[in-house]
Amino acid sequence: MDIPVLDIPILSLLLVIPLVGALLTLMMGGKREKYAKYVALIATVATLALAIYTLLIDSADYAKLDESFVWIEAAGLQMNYAMHIDGLSILMVFLTALLVFVVVIFSYAEGDRPNYFHTLLLAMEVGLMGVYL
Repeated sequence: MDIPVLDIPILSLLLVIPLVGALLTLMMGGKREKYAKYVALIATVATLALAIYTLLIDSADYAKLDESFVWIEAAGLQMNYAMHIDGLSILMVFLTALLVFVVVIFSYAEGDRPNYFHTLLLAMEVGLMGVYL
């Protein structure tokens, strides 16, 4: 099965999707806090789908997923934003996405400030994805 590599920044999306979900659930206070679990579920499903896609890509094509950009350049110094994935980190990315999805499913009945709970859960996912990528 030969899956083509899409021409989108997949590794950055693995970070941005849970980050946006965390920010959205953080802003869901008051009467909207009961909808935070749905936003968290959408964010985790999208992240899990991207993780499964990257898991199914042939390992010879991992170099096509690499991202590297000049982030800050001032006074002769340069800071780069770079992401790379290999055989071990793709497994950790997939397991993180799967476990956060499972936690969101099993925390459906969370009633005490669910917006903060899901915000912290998605923020943890962003941190772990950042470590592995």
